[in-house]
Amino acid sequence: MLNGVSSVRYRDELGNQITSGLEASKRTGEAEFARPWERMYVMQITRFIARTMAELSYAATKAGVESVPALDQFYVLFNNEDRYFRDRATWSIYRP
Repeated sequence: MLNGVSSVRYRDELGNQITSGLEASKRTGEAEFARPWERMYVMQITRFIARTMAELSYAATKAGVESVPALDQFYVLFNNEDRYFRDRATWSIYRP
């Protein structure tokens, strides 16, 4: 409906030009659909790293090595379930 009176100039991920309003709208919808899942996958990697650090910290404490800090406390936010990761629209380490 707007093709005759509007102009779209954008590039996709591969550098191809998008000039159609319909194509731009379709790409926006696809990106909005995928966004919660891409956040979740990044947070899953972060959760793995946080849990690995926690296990190393616990092992050091158990072995009596006091010079290893408890770094897992900095990553408590990432120990949530996948659904929590998908549902959050924005992330801040200061406001869980």
